[in-house]
Amino acid sequence: MTQMDGNCCDPRPWAVALARWCLGMILLIAGLGKFPDVSGFANGLVKQFAETWLPGWLLIPYGYALPFMEVGLGALLLLGLWRNGVLFVAGLLLISLTFGMALLKQPGVVFNNFMFTLAAAAILFLGDYDWWTMGGGKKTKMDN
Repeated sequence: MTQMDGNCCDPRPWAVALARWCLGMILLIAGLGKFPDVSGFANGLVKQFAETWLPGWLLIPYGYALPFMEVGLGALLLLGLWRNGVLFVAGLLLISLTFGMALLKQPGVVFNNFMFTLAAAAILFLGDYDWWTMGGGKKTKMDN
C-alpha cells in the first residue's frame, strides 16, 4: 500500500475518531460528576429554573435521567457502538441543554453547548470516515 492510493495516510478517519472520542469523554465525565448526588442535582435544577416557566414536575425526572444519559451516551461514543443513533440522541440531549441555558440567559454556556451540538452533527455527517468503531467502520481496499 502506498500513500498515493488514498487509504494509507488519510487523516480523516483519525480526525473523526478523535472528535467522537472527545465528545464521548466530555459526556461521560459530565455524567459521572453528577452521580455522587443525583437527587441533589435534580432538586438543584428546580431551584436553578425557578424563575423560568419550566415546571418542576418536568425538571425532576430530567435531572434524574441526565447523568445516566450522559454516561451511557458517552460510553457508547467512546466505543463506537450504534454511532449514528447515539450521535443523534446526543445531539438532541445537547439541544435540550442549550434550550435550558438560553432560558437562563447564559450566552457563554449556550455557545459552548452549540459547539458540542455542532461537533455531534459534524461527526454524524462524516460517518463514512469513522472507521474505528466496535460496530465496524467503512471497509477499505485492505479489507478485501
